[in-house]
Amino acid sequence: METEFHKIMKEKLRESELSITKFAEKCEMCKATMIDFFSDSIPLRPIRNSTMGRLHKNLGIDYEVMEEHNKMVKEYRKRGE
Repeated sequence: METEFHKIMKEKLRESELSITKFAEKCEMCKATMIDFFSDSIPLRPIRNSTMGRLHKNLGIDYEVMEEHNKMVKEYRKRGE
């Protein structure tokens, strides 16, 4: 499953030309969280409100996109996929 938010984050990482750990620093996020987020083998997780604030402030990502991501992840988990 890939959400619009996930696509935006991958594009932001590519545009930054940074490693995932350096990108995490730029976003003021834990590098382990960011590594998990970009891993294909770990299922996507909902985004915490505090994380949304940091991503909005540092990358300009709209809250609506992140909220839609959370909704899709929760629905996906309910179906047991």
